[in-house]
Amino acid sequence: MDLDEKQEGPLLDLCVRIWREIRQKPSVRLTAFKMMVKIAKKSPELSNEVFRLSRDPYLEALSPTARRAIVRLVQELKIP
Repeated sequence: MDLDEKQEGPLLDLCVRIWREIRQKPSVRLTAFKMMVKIAKKSPELSNEVFRLSRDPYLEALSPTARRAIVRLVQELKIP
């Protein structure tokens, strides 16, 4: 799915809200995080923000498998 910058901003905001909602289903949160990473790859200035969101307490409610998926996604951002 290709989005322009006008569409990416609101989508990123929505994904961040979903990701921060710890009680949300893990699969929904993981999908939101994947979209955040996809947007951050196109706009590298967002990488640090996404990186910060990949830490506790946001990971506590996730399974070990989901946590590993988050770690792999963050590694794709190539944060210096």
